[in-house]
Amino acid sequence: MALALTTWLFVLRTWDGQQLDWMTFEGLESARRTGAWNDLRDTLSTLRGIALAGLSISAALLVFRRRHWIGAAQIAILVAGASATTFMMNALASSVFRPHSVPVYPSDASVDMLTTLFACAGVALIIAVQPRYRPLVAVVAAIVVTPLTAAQIALYGQRPSPFVTALLVTAAWAGFATATICVARRRRYGAAPRSSMPDRDTTAIGTVVLVLIGTIAAFGSVVLIAQWYRGDLPIGGRYADQMMAFLGAALAIGATGCLSIAASLSIVQAGDDVRTSSGDEPDQTASRDDQEAPT
Repeated sequence: MALALTTWLFVLRTWDGQQLDWMTFEGLESARRTGAWNDLRDTLSTLRGIALAGLSISAALLVFRRRHWIGAAQIAILVAGASATTFMMNALASSVFRPHSVPVYPSDASVDMLTTLFACAGVALIIAVQPRYRPLVAVVAAIVVTPLTAAQIALYGQRPSPFVTALLVTAAWAGFATATICVARRRRYGAAPRSSMPDRDTTAIGTVVLVLIGTIAAFGSVVLIAQWYRGDLPIGGRYADQMMAFLGAALAIGATGCLSIAASLSIVQAGDDVRTSSGDEPDQTASRDDQEAPT
């Protein structure tokens, strides 16, 4: 959450943050006027809506099929907390804003609510599935969430910071929700049985894959944005500014998405290691699949 707040304040209250965010917006806005960008808008918006609905419905069906009520509570805390935080940050943004390179507060939100919900749906699916499948689901969620989120900046000419901040807010609430459930388990409201314990090796592989992809994307984003910011573009031509605006911002969003989902995966898996304070009693509210697992 500290990183999300730092990003939010950097863009709203500093000259460099506003300049970088607004330069990206202007480059994307000029590209958005071409017909090619407009032709893609409806298609990608539809795909994002389908992906959001698909992730949400899949998570709900898995929760009910497995009778994973602890997971349902964890998802409810995640969605409610992340949505409320996004709403409050947007409500406070205009009063927190200090004009520097941007003279007036931008009209669009400081944290994108749809991205918050989209990221929450991805994390919810990670929570809903059995622990041994979570690393694979996390990679799939990153593949779905990050490209469709990055596409929004070009299609609608929005600033990149609302999407980056939304992903960070969601990752923070994945941690808060898991911590709340861990406290409940320690107080004997439910503990995951040994049969449902996550495979640490598989979790490590999934986390490393996401971190590696996120690190490469972050490095590419920093290089492109730094060159573009200094006016030392690696390519020339008519559309150089637009290309750098999109690629730099898209890679930044992709890096944030991959790293935030990697963090969420590690946090959720670690939460399943928590036992009750008295030992290893199985969870009476654990999922049906876990209770039926062979010993």
